[in-house]
Amino acid sequence: MEPSGVASSASKMARMMLSFVS
Repeated sequence: MEPSGVASSASKMARMMLSFVS
């Protein structure tokens, strides 16, 4: 597991969630 990949995935998911909630 790469921390960079995990961070990127989390960031993408968080952005999608924020976009959905907004």
